[in-house]
Amino acid sequence: MTHTPHYRPCDMVKDIASDYGVHVEVAVRDLHGDVRTSYDMLRWYSERVMETNPGSIIDIVVDEETHQFKSYFLCFAACAYGYEVGCRPLIFLDGSHITDKIQGVILAASALNKNDELFTIAFAIADMET
Repeated sequence: MTHTPHYRPCDMVKDIASDYGVHVEVAVRDLHGDVRTSYDMLRWYSERVMETNPGSIIDIVVDEETHQFKSYFLCFAACAYGYEVGCRPLIFLDGSHITDKIQGVILAASALNKNDELFTIAFAIADMET
């Protein structure tokens, strides 16, 4: 282990791997799961949402030929109702790009409630912003 203020994260990863025989990439995958497995769990999550929050709107799009994930949209029924009864009639859209091995974008639709606080109405995960 190095005792310097210039100890970089990549050096720390190398030291952990050599000192403890732990490969960080494997440990992270074991802890958080494989990215592709996480996308596969969206179907399970959607079923749980519909059981516990009926009236929610969920749309999963998968390419029929390649079976690759294209997009996921989720609007909880409670959020749609909250927008309808407690928000100003203006929707803000925002996106944040996912910079990982699997590229994509997280999109959110929000509004301001009567206290001028941001209220999330729906969100989507897509392979591209369009």
